[in-house]
Amino acid sequence: DSSFLDLEPINLVSADVSIYTPRCTKYGQWINYYNKLKLSPLKPTMINMCCGEDGNTTRTFTWHTKPTLMNYFLYKKEGEEEFKVVESKTEPAYYYDTDATVHKVIIRDLTPGTYIYKCGEEGMWSDEYKFEIKRVTEEDKITILLTSDQQGINQEEYEVWKKANDVINENETYDIHINAGDISNDGIEFAYQWRYYYEFAKKDLYTKPHMTTCGNNDLTRNTQDGKKTDPIAFGWYFNYENEYLPSCYSWNYGYIHFV
Repeated sequence: DSSFLDLEPINLVSADVSIYTPRCTKYGQWINYYNKLKLSPLKPTMINMCCGEDGNTTRTFTWHTKPTLMNYFLYKKEGEEEFKVVESKTEPAYYYDTDATVHKVIIRDLTPGTYIYKCGEEGMWSDEYKFEIKRVTEEDKITILLTSDQQGINQEEYEVWKKANDVINENETYDIHINAGDISNDGIEFAYQWRYYYEFAKKDLYTKPHMTTCGNNDLTRNTQDGKKTDPIAFGWYFNYENEYLPSCYSWNYGYIHFV
């Protein structure tokens, strides 16, 4: 109940002047990006894998980089010598703290086995990750992980998601992760919320199909009336093969048809 509790004294002799130097309004809007997770300038981040329309043989991938003309998706079956190479389709993404490029690819006709993949370009490759394609029969059990509402406004709140995800991966096995929405708290305004979500769950999101629906907080505010109605940010993080409208799609996996 005291405004003084919201203030932090800064010693400009020893502080990082690029962050703490006094600024007037000509420097633009005051936003709280300065000490939050940044988009990596060195390699792709926020890699996402989804089932394609035929989830038995198809995977779709999405990732973010600093602005670039093109990126590539490299994949091979475990034991093979050479990677197959697919050029990504790109679209621009505009954040308050940086511009970015969104990359998307669809990989079809996958056969059962373990695959190794990476994405990026020369000098800026991601780490290598693995995913599995299974031949599911009617006798097999399909296990779904359902999560929801990771939304937070800073790193401390997303630490809760990190702890939950660590416990899940230590104690559970599952085929598909479905997120029911509200991954972010502010859609496009504070993109670092999405960055924390991915950074704290790489083991899951980079290696298992991650299917999502758009929560109201994943929408972006309309500049006309200030209401959250625009799904543009949601489309930057996921790649659904037969999406009829944003967040409306279906796919097959084993003996289940998901809508």
